[in-house]
Amino acid sequence: MFSKRINIIYILGFILILIFFLIQFEPKLILLFFAPVFIILTPIILISRRYLFFVLLSIFFLLPQLNRYSVLPIISGELAVAAILILLIYILFKVRLDNSFNFLMVLFILYLSLEIIRGRIYTYNSHYLLEESIKYLFYPIGFYFTISIFRDNQDDNTFLKQLLIVFLVLGAIIALQMFYYYFFITHGDRVLTRQANLLLISLMTSITLMAFYSMNKFLKILLTLLSIIYSIGILIFMQRSLWIGTFCSIIAFLLILFIMRNKKSKSIIPILLIIIMIFSGGFIIYSNYSINTAKFEERFEVLDTGVRTFSVSARILSYLRVFSKIKENYLLGKGMGDVLVTPYLNQRVVGIVDNSYIVILWKLGLIGLIIFMLIYFKTFKQLWFIIKNSQSNLYSIVSIIFFSTLIGYFVNGLACVIMTLYYFNFIWAAFIAITDFMYRKVCNNI
Repeated sequence: MFSKRINIIYILGFILILIFFLIQFEPKLILLFFAPVFIILTPIILISRRYLFFVLLSIFFLLPQLNRYSVLPIISGELAVAAILILLIYILFKVRLDNSFNFLMVLFILYLSLEIIRGRIYTYNSHYLLEESIKYLFYPIGFYFTISIFRDNQDDNTFLKQLLIVFLVLGAIIALQMFYYYFFITHGDRVLTRQANLLLISLMTSITLMAFYSMNKFLKILLTLLSIIYSIGILIFMQRSLWIGTFCSIIAFLLILFIMRNKKSKSIIPILLIIIMIFSGGFIIYSNYSINTAKFEERFEVLDTGVRTFSVSARILSYLRVFSKIKENYLLGKGMGDVLVTPYLNQRVVGIVDNSYIVILWKLGLIGLIIFMLIYFKTFKQLWFIIKNSQSNLYSIVSIIFFSTLIGYFVNGLACVIMTLYYFNFIWAAFIAITDFMYRKVCNNI
């Protein structure tokens, strides 16, 4: 009973802090907070939570977060705020506190609120402050919403299977988007859209299914073709950190496969050959049909020989400048909304600190970085526990996909803000929530 009361205090505090956060920006925003309760409350509660989850997942997968090509509408700050408010309403109607992340998530939101207040005190630009705060808020709010969609019955397994199918389908759509941009918009130049980062999820899903799921030849061929499509999309994206992250995800997957070779998985040799075929096929197709291989070779040369380009030099300069900021207050950081302007040659580059962990250290300080890393340390620990102990093949498959994918994204995060300053945070929060649900189910069955 005492524990339940503590959890209720946690969630009430969470809600009050969010309201306070809205007031901090603009008193009118409090109306934006309450208006949806009266306007859309009735239709919202009639819609399935899982339906909303897949709708939001599709939005954050498919819509670009950069306004470069004017092909699809971007995920705007207004859309993100609306999503946060709708998710919060759902949470208020069904709060699941039977999870093992309550303390860390509440600690995160409390500390984030402190950094938002500091940003207001330092009179940082309200646009940057709001945009960053919303992205970080997707972690706790996305977590509690995702936890709430589970029903503790057989339907939960159906949901997980549907999720894997959705990963495959959304990955195929993203790859098609990439092909369209590449052939008709950039004409062989690099495709600058953030969505291709998510192809790693789809790729690891298809490879894991082939390794752990018995299927007919048609499905094997289909998954192999999809994997080749995903790999081509990753190549076209030409993001070096994603290439390295993909390689690390594959290595993590193979290590798991090797450890589990006598348990549930198939032989490692056939799967290794399939992986080699997938990437070889993707590279061969790209080489034969690419419009301009010079850009690809240029970006690959940086990895191969360490050639310094404008992009690399600007990053190094921004790192040096941001570390001078971090030294001013390494414990608490500079607060949410702080902006770094890096002069390079005759240009002024804004916010090019492309490292998720340096950004957290800069904005939230060492304390914030520790809280963030503890959340993921717990997630990886739970995933490994499920992989080793679960009797459910489905739980094992989902956990291996999450584990290997997150390894890749953590590596990607060393040269990209994918773990912090993208709206993909909703997806990572969902990973954490689903992991915790499976973990508690496995623990109850041991």
